[in-house]
Amino acid sequence: MTLAATSYLDAFKAAADHAEATEGQFRREAAQRIAALERERAFAYRRLNLVRTITEALTGVETEEIAVANAQAVLRSRLGWSADSEARTEVLARFASVAQAGLTYNVNSRTVRRCIADGLITGYRVGGRLVKVDLDEIDERVVKVIPAAHASR
Repeated sequence: MTLAATSYLDAFKAAADHAEATEGQFRREAAQRIAALERERAFAYRRLNLVRTITEALTGVETEEIAVANAQAVLRSRLGWSADSEARTEVLARFASVAQAGLTYNVNSRTVRRCIADGLITGYRVGGRLVKVDLDEIDERVVKVIPAAHASR
């Protein structure tokens, strides 16, 4: 082979090696993205099934107190919690009714419903009329910290 032919083949070899490396990188990135999407989908279905089970437990419930007790019992059961602890009690307390959220943040329950309607927070319909909210979501999306004013003396 001539020097020109060898140089020409080396250029093709370099291009093929580069394409192979680029493809390998793309495949690794695609695999990571697919794995992330699989985790996201699995979480979404776990959440859907949990809320569906809670909703089914509340069908025909007469009072909000009974609804909350039933929802917490289902949640305990699905999470495998046979006994309460301080951390578990805190988790159960974070899933509150609109009225409870209003009391927690010292606002009218209509304000909480308005935040749901405006898309600031997510409302979860449980049973026919009961709407629940995640207090952590309210903390993250609605509650704003006001910095203390500095005294100028």
